[in-house]
Amino acid sequence: MLLDPRRRASNNPREERTEVVPHVVVAVNQPIQHFATSFRCAAASLDARVSVLYWTLNPDGMFDPEFDRHVSWDAGLLSGYRWQSAEGATSISRAVSFITSMGRLKPDVVVCFGWASAAARLTILWCLATGLPILFYGDTSWQNTSRGPRQWLRQRTLRTAFGFAAGALSSGAFNREFYIFLGMRPGRIYDSVYPIDVAAYAAVREQRQVRKKRRIIGFAGKLIPARELTSCFARSSSSLTTTSGRHGSSATERSASVSGPCPSRAAWLAE
Repeated sequence: MLLDPRRRASNNPREERTEVVPHVVVAVNQPIQHFATSFRCAAASLDARVSVLYWTLNPDGMFDPEFDRHVSWDAGLLSGYRWQSAEGATSISRAVSFITSMGRLKPDVVVCFGWASAAARLTILWCLATGLPILFYGDTSWQNTSRGPRQWLRQRTLRTAFGFAAGALSSGAFNREFYIFLGMRPGRIYDSVYPIDVAAYAAVREQRQVRKKRRIIGFAGKLIPARELTSCFARSSSSLTTTSGRHGSSATERSASVSGPCPSRAAWLAE
């Protein structure tokens, strides 16, 4: 059960009234490790009451097509913040549960992560039908846009969605340009951050050995063509040692998955 809305005292000591803080619902498809810490921080804020609504919890993990394997998290992702998840044995029953949960939460504004997932599509339709303010949030950049009928339809759909949206939370300069590229007014785009569990990477940095003539690049993500890592490494004149995330492929598969000069110039280290 969600707690009652908290009230925040006015900054003006002469005012005795209290102010009801806005209820922000974050719609996400499934729990994500680097989001959990940010949700806990948001839960402690006095400026807003934050709840998270999931489409699915994936308690047993899930098959990731880009990793080409079944993955699961080894850290608690649901503690320290308010959350709910849709329920149902079928997609239809789960969709009904998701929409019903959104209505019962009675948000003042919805932050929608992405636009292609089931959670995002239902959230967009629900906000369009109810007139509730929606803020888009993601990490897409305009450089990765391609051409073709499918891409044209996608851009037209996003232009429509961005047209009625209250705004977007920008996770970087290229992400901000992506929203502008698809017609959102710059004044509606708010500078934000992409949540990363910095402490985990800082701990690895402290443990590494000092190397005088080797540059170390930490990469957290999937080695897929959209990341353009090959061209990035190819332009480097020094030898590289790259430490990638713990949930990726093995070191051998990592080297094989990157074409071009990269495998012979980078040493792939895995936890």
